[in-house]
Amino acid sequence: DGPTMRATPWRLATLPVLLLHAVSRANARTHAVTEFAAATRVEQGYACGETGTHTTAFSQETDLDLGGAGQGSIQFLARSQPQRQLYRVSRGSTFTNWCITCNVLGFAATLLRPPLMMQLAKNDALVKNGQLYRLLTSCWLHAGPLHLAVNCNSLSNIGPEVESLFGRQRFALTYLVSGVAGNLLSLASGTAPVAVGASGAVFGLLGSYTFFLMRNQRVLESRGMRGVDRTLSALGRTCLMNLVIGLSPGSRIDNMGHLGGFLGGMACAYSFGPRLLAPRGPMGPLIDQPLIRLPDTTRRRKQLQGVRRYGA
Repeated sequence: DGPTMRATPWRLATLPVLLLHAVSRANARTHAVTEFAAATRVEQGYACGETGTHTTAFSQETDLDLGGAGQGSIQFLARSQPQRQLYRVSRGSTFTNWCITCNVLGFAATLLRPPLMMQLAKNDALVKNGQLYRLLTSCWLHAGPLHLAVNCNSLSNIGPEVESLFGRQRFALTYLVSGVAGNLLSLASGTAPVAVGASGAVFGLLGSYTFFLMRNQRVLESRGMRGVDRTLSALGRTCLMNLVIGLSPGSRIDNMGHLGGFLGGMACAYSFGPRLLAPRGPMGPLIDQPLIRLPDTTRRRKQLQGVRRYGA
């Protein structure tokens, strides 16, 4: 994911350390996201009282006032208006912690059984021969303890931020797609015939965060989130610095893997990432209307649990 299997430890560490430093600075400058989250939850409460519905994280209740409408009117409104979902900044970092745990377990497995490294690493020749699973499994492997530590540290810094803004489901899909996208671009370019690591997926989170801020900058600033321009500038400098390091003589960092992950993260944010609307003005509720809405697996699971309890 950058580093190939032959990379020296300090080169493995350089890229994620720079990423961690820049992301930490960006997070410090955008501490107002907490205030933004609180304001969003207040707006949701206001909207719930107005429409008579009860919303929770990942719920998909339509923001329509259907009081007194007949069945025919309800069906007409459902057909004529796109489904709307009240936006909520989620709490916790469940999937981020899960990813870190899987990275540690993957590294431990390769220590206990060294052949696993070459059996699961991204190997261009074997991937072209049909072993496509390597595009995903290599994202959970690392070439050494320092490589593992810096990637997990970077993930623990940027992951919770993106997970809170995207929600657990969209964050998980973005992370996985970005890791595979990074390996695909690396495979196409042939810059790293054998490589492992989570850097492509981490750069995907960076790309998705960048696109989220660019797309929703006006709405975020109207809700009190400060320093969006400075954050975008810091993210841009981070990418440029890492590109320069990857192009330096003797570097074995796979820039194509990082670039593929970054672009994959941006594509995910564009396709199904939060697209915030404020149809009722600065004081009204925020609506999340992505281009592609993922199935609400959380709500479906709660329904199934309710059926089981009723059946018992």
